[in-house]
Amino acid sequence: MPPRTNQRLLLSLAAMLVGCGDTAHRPSQVLDGGAPANDSAGITGQGATDDAAVTDTSAAADSGDGADRRVAIPDAPTRTDQAGPDTGAGRDDTARDSAADSLFADTRTVFDTVVPNSDGASATWWKPVAGTTWQWQIGGGTLDTSMAVQVFDIDWEQEASAVQSLQAAGKKVICYVSVGSWEDWRPDAAQFPSAVIGKDYPGWPGEKFVDIRAQALRDIMAKRLDVCLQKGFDAVEPDNMDVFEASSGFPLTRADGVNYALWLAEQSHQRGMAIVQKNASSIVRDIRPSYDGALTEDCYDGDWCADMQPYLDNNQPVFACEYNSEIFSAACTWGDAKKFSFILKKEDLGAWIQFCP
Repeated sequence: MPPRTNQRLLLSLAAMLVGCGDTAHRPSQVLDGGAPANDSAGITGQGATDDAAVTDTSAAADSGDGADRRVAIPDAPTRTDQAGPDTGAGRDDTARDSAADSLFADTRTVFDTVVPNSDGASATWWKPVAGTTWQWQIGGGTLDTSMAVQVFDIDWEQEASAVQSLQAAGKKVICYVSVGSWEDWRPDAAQFPSAVIGKDYPGWPGEKFVDIRAQALRDIMAKRLDVCLQKGFDAVEPDNMDVFEASSGFPLTRADGVNYALWLAEQSHQRGMAIVQKNASSIVRDIRPSYDGALTEDCYDGDWCADMQPYLDNNQPVFACEYNSEIFSAACTWGDAKKFSFILKKEDLGAWIQFCP
């Protein structure tokens, strides 16, 4: 449900529009910081055409008027809120007046994507659609920005200039952050209390699982999200959010996983950034309403892509990465009509990529 001030505004405007009769015009659906949405960037808006999700990678996507509508970003990370864990409670729209429901049906998306910031202001964020094209480069090597895709997913330590360069070319940029592990090479590694660091992450030297229940851990992750915001990222990829399914060294439960996932969504949205679910298919139906899409690894090879269908049913993207070249063609054939955004990558997640034909 929208903040109470927005609800009162809805009711007042509803009365005004009723008084204006058939000559009243409902406002355009406005997303991503207040500009009328442009479909070619994978964003929906009033007047959208059915080909909003562009899958052709032959040309760079247009993201609208190119204006940067973010508030001024400070030079250094500043932690301004100490929000505790999300209770996981969903929004209840039943209290919304039925007349406002009817009159403002076209603007529902606007109000449902407005949340209060820690300072009481409002935040809006990018709403990607199913079929959006993407590149994922979080491994080593020089960032290759030449790919003709709509979205780049890159590491949170990339320079702000890289984010701005991609956005100037009409791309949206996702901030990769591991939220379920400690990595000894990260600049904030020394800030993790030993009490929140658990067992080794198998196959990844220098990486260990973390206790997602701990407030100290959440404070660190909130600071990382501040960095994503300050560098101008459009969205967040919370890697290893499925730590509750691993042998982490902590007695984590599915409920812990849902609670943490909802907290991450709240924190991202408060900062004006979208967020995509990373794997963790067992909790899709618990958290999907709070997320803006999903990102999967080997869902086709592992036969669990269907678990992410609720996102596609709501015209939200499933950014699907496969590592097995032997099944990639079959994945493309299966996923094309369903609007899965399949790509083939090597496990080092460098610049190399193969798209579906």
